[in-house]
Amino acid sequence: ARIKSLTQYGAFASIGNVDGLIHITELSYQRVSDPSMVVSVGQEIPVRILSISEEDGKGRRKIELSHKQALPDPWESLTFKVGDVLDCTIDRITDYGVFCTIDGVPVMVHRSELSWAQKSPDPKEHYSVGDPIRVKIQSIDVHKKKIAASVRETTENPWDTLTLEPGDVVETVITNKTNFGFFITVAEGIEGLIHNNELAWTNIEKKAMMESLSVGDTVKAVLLEIDKGSHRLSFSIKHLTQPPFHA
Repeated sequence: ARIKSLTQYGAFASIGNVDGLIHITELSYQRVSDPSMVVSVGQEIPVRILSISEEDGKGRRKIELSHKQALPDPWESLTFKVGDVLDCTIDRITDYGVFCTIDGVPVMVHRSELSWAQKSPDPKEHYSVGDPIRVKIQSIDVHKKKIAASVRETTENPWDTLTLEPGDVVETVITNKTNFGFFITVAEGIEGLIHNNELAWTNIEKKAMMESLSVGDTVKAVLLEIDKGSHRLSFSIKHLTQPPFHA
């Protein structure tokens, strides 16, 4: 079939002296947002005839075509398996993750699998289409045509190498301010919390610090508790000093 024209929803193609529609979902096994990503006017491509409607009152028929179904299905010839680590390029970004294409099929990395950080990063703030990434295949469902992968699992889990112990003092930067406290950076991918109640011994000092401290400020804090299973670290500023009523 020869591509005759392109629309937002697909492409019209001529087979001899009749025209048929290739819907955008039938252009490729990959997700297509614009038909021009796959075909161009005047191009000749193989197609499979999906359906031919009955004639309407004017003697016309609708012909539905598929380009992808005239090609080998990449889902039937995957060359990778669960556990493989592969390089690919980001070709789509959503609020919930990023997509790349491997062996002609889409692979999704959920935002929770982008980093070891407790708070999942916003994909649109940290990645761009065309960025190279390395992923580890987590699951393959050929029937549902879904593949899940992880970026963070291609690197060492920083929690496995964390050497901090309760009582250790760190000097670091505030990365986030919330109604209940401040998050600080402990290591790449690891944050700890200084709860508001751990800012100072007195309410007056605590209130003053809650108002004065901001993201980007450098603070010293002592580690109170560590829960590697839940990936939680609790810090205190007030415990760097003795309470005012200490004998």
